[in-house]
Amino acid sequence: TAFAALALALAIPLLAPLCGKIAVPQAGARVSYTALLSNPRYLWLGLAFSLFVFGQIGAASHLLTRMALVFDPQEAAFLMSLVLACGMAGRWLMAWALGWLDCRLAVALSFLIQAGAIVAMGIGQSHLILMLACAVYGLTIGNSILLLPIIAHKEFLPSERGKVIASVSSSNQLALSLAPFGVAFVFELTRGYSVPFIALALLQMVGLAIVMWSWKGTRGLDEVRS
Repeated sequence: TAFAALALALAIPLLAPLCGKIAVPQAGARVSYTALLSNPRYLWLGLAFSLFVFGQIGAASHLLTRMALVFDPQEAAFLMSLVLACGMAGRWLMAWALGWLDCRLAVALSFLIQAGAIVAMGIGQSHLILMLACAVYGLTIGNSILLLPIIAHKEFLPSERGKVIASVSSSNQLALSLAPFGVAFVFELTRGYSVPFIALALLQMVGLAIVMWSWKGTRGLDEVRS
């Protein structure tokens, strides 16, 4: 299935060695992509964000069709506008939250909220529930674009940051390109949006688990660098 293809594509970098201590290059040293591929922090960060983007874009690409099953076309289009409008408010909320939350906790919170909203959009039938789910989902739209550079700036050296952001964004693009087809494929198999949307949420929860599991190691690294 498309979900299996996504897992395989994103797991390929993990074939690089993940054992041994994390090497901390000197601040002025140039870092190659080969060196990054041997860095577990980089690999897990890329996988987590790719899963998150897959879930987000998978839901967004089918949102209008999903809402049109319950609402009339004009109302469904309004909900799309609501999602985008809430996205602006969500950026302000995230900027406020980053003032007192660690960036990885902010990522985990965003993953959790969006996964819950996607489940509600997939299984909900009430107009009120679906409207609330779209609003909450919209609040988390775009957080991956905002949070990835922040994490890269905090957890990677200046010589690494550009390559980390560019390459993780590239893997996110792969996930983004597969997401609409993946949801459509599962929709055709199940003849509904409940199963594909729940699957999207589960993928995001895997991403959340990766973010929290790898957080301890990044805190230890910060202590070494401080």
